[in-house]
Amino acid sequence: MAERDYPQGARIGVSVHLITPVAERRTVNTVQACALAGVSRRALYYWMESGKVEYACLPSGRRRIFVDSLLKRPRED
Repeated sequence: MAERDYPQGARIGVSVHLITPVAERRTVNTVQACALAGVSRRALYYWMESGKVEYACLPSGRRRIFVDSLLKRPRED
């Protein structure tokens, strides 16, 4: 796998498994992810921090959520 399969300087969330190269996975921003999942931003951030949703942090500090992990329909415990 190439070293730069994701945006330069991006930090990958701890729950990300690099089975598929990041460049081949579709990402959305937090607002779009909330709309896709039908949840609040608070719920989405909880999912990210608890490892239920995979994401990448950009150098700007913004997060991009991987759509495939979001479509697995994580549930709040």
